[in-house]
Amino acid sequence: MADDYAAGAVHALTAGSSELRGILAAAARRSQLVLVDFSAAWCGPCRAMEPVLRSLAAEHRGRLAVIKVDCEQTAANQDLAATSAIRAFPTFHLFRSQQKVGELRGADQAGLRRAIQQQLSQLGPGGSGGGGGRGPMAAALVAALARVKAACSFEEFVTAASTLLTFVGNALDHPGEERYRRIKLSNAAFQSKLGCRPGGKECMAAIGFRWAPRRGGTWWWSRRRRRRHGGLARVRFGRWEGAGP
Repeated sequence: MADDYAAGAVHALTAGSSELRGILAAAARRSQLVLVDFSAAWCGPCRAMEPVLRSLAAEHRGRLAVIKVDCEQTAANQDLAATSAIRAFPTFHLFRSQQKVGELRGADQAGLRRAIQQQLSQLGPGGSGGGGGRGPMAAALVAALARVKAACSFEEFVTAASTLLTFVGNALDHPGEERYRRIKLSNAAFQSKLGCRPGGKECMAAIGFRWAPRRGGTWWWSRRRRRRHGGLARVRFGRWEGAGP
């Protein structure tokens, strides 16, 4: 069975119920949430949701397995759709620990994201394959970096990640100097390398910066965060699960 869903990709299921049972069992061992998209090739709203599903798979790599079922592609998939009582396309089922925990119908991107976040919060920050020791801050950073990586070239991602490391390193090394603890929204280097990227703002928040509109529109690092985030200065992005090339 292909294991692409564990690597942040959308897996196209073709063998119906037997394949899905295997995926659910593997995901349960990894403490992963499973999203199953029941769709059809001719369905316009289904096609509109495809980039959303790819984005979700990348954002929650290691914590969410995204499975696509074309309900008319194979006889096995047709049987799965029938036993799952699929009456409309797209229909989304959520599974946790091999149990169905949610169902949504229609191309409701916001509703789908809310449902996924709610279920992921119940898994806890360490709910990922091989990432049980990851804390909430690390999990947030990995998810944000995945968004950045999915939206740009590898070279642009490396530049964005290096920029992020520079910001946090400067703040940690010079905690008493305000110029290193404040990044203005008008900073051209920040905007072009990181701020303009999807996930860029989430990266800043994950490493301890907070948005401060009353300080003239800046990202602000409090010295109280130094101890909590000190280990980040020694991190190499390739060692974060889901962040490397």
